Amino acid sequence: MIASAKELALGTDHSGIMVIKEAVKPGTPLADYYHLDDCVIDIENKMFTHRPDCFGILGIAREVAGIQNIAFKSPNWYLNAKLPTAIPNTLPLKINNELAEVVPRFLAVAMSDVKIQPSPANIQSYLTRMGVRPINNVVDITNYIMLLTGQPLHAYDYNKVLNMDAGAKSATLGARYPKKDES
Repeated sequence: MIASAKELALGTDHSGIMVIKEAVKPGTPLADYYHLDDCVIDIENKMFTHRPDCFGILGIAREVAGIQNIAFKSPNWYLNAKLPTAIPNTLPLKINNELAEVVPRFLAVAMSDVKIQPSPANIQSYLTRMGVRPINNVVDITNYIMLLTGQPLHAYDYNKVLNMDAGAKSATLGARYPKKDES
């Protein structure tokens, strides 16, 4: 079959032919390979306006399980996340949290040699089905994790953050209240 990702509902790209790069057994249904046979539940957002524990898919799943009196088990990747013990400090990064009482946890990591490219088709498909337009691998993974967990993630270009503070020897990220007349 010759079709674009948009025609197959696997993304928003309609500019060319989608090529499946992975080794897929001939005859495998596209819906099986890309997990397109999932259940879609359309819930009015007003239901969760005052329920931050239900902002992500895991929170909604926990709530639905509770309503149905079914035990909910968080995925292992969520419960047992392993953080690296040591990250080489090749890109110095300072954290300046002026709002510890409002933002008690502010984590960041600087990474180098990240190649910006389109996300895998399964991530693009997932985001598209969730109403989010795929952008690239870095933006898409932050949106994917945010949709699952309800926790916002942000990715910044190190060089652009570095340039914000002219003459700085390291990039700085932080949390603070806005200054007067600041946009």
